[in-house]
Amino acid sequence: GNEAWEEGSYTNTAGRRVTAVKAAITSSQEPEELRIPCDAVINAVSISAVQKMVRNPRNEALAALPEFQRLLRLRAVGVVAVRLWLDEDIGKYAPKHTASNVCGGGMIEELEDIGFTFYWVNELQPEGGGGEGEKTTSTGGTVLEVDFYNADPILGLSDKAMVDMTVRALEAASPACFGSGRVSGHIDDFAVVRAPA
Repeated sequence: GNEAWEEGSYTNTAGRRVTAVKAAITSSQEPEELRIPCDAVINAVSISAVQKMVRNPRNEALAALPEFQRLLRLRAVGVVAVRLWLDEDIGKYAPKHTASNVCGGGMIEELEDIGFTFYWVNELQPEGGGGEGEKTTSTGGTVLEVDFYNADPILGLSDKAMVDMTVRALEAASPACFGSGRVSGHIDDFAVVRAPA
């Protein structure tokens, strides 16, 4: 239905194991408390979201735990990952390349303060560039991934604009390998994943 989760409270006494999470469910009727038994709790949210939970006055017990106090010192950055499946093996244009390559900011105008790392996924995942449930290349093509860091300024780009920018960044990083349409002319498929700070 139209249920909404309210921010729950987290309780733990130092040295005690968490055995359940309590949440309040609200709907058009009376709020209802839900208890979810668990063996462990994994916060699958951004650093900034965890920091907001720790700072919330309703979560004093959580804020009192040293491991959560240390989380308040962490800084987060936005990340964008772009994976390109190419229908040609372009590794032959860079016979002495390494599997991962770090590039500083400023390679192209849009990346003034954004660094990136590009990976030859075929070498990191020799079975064809795909993880479990992912597309692979079994036709001798190339799979590249480019991860952009401090990427908040580019998070709003469309997937097409992100792929175009990625191609230009690769061309700037290694014109001999990625230039002359070697990437842009051979993109068979792509995936873009955004992770805001």
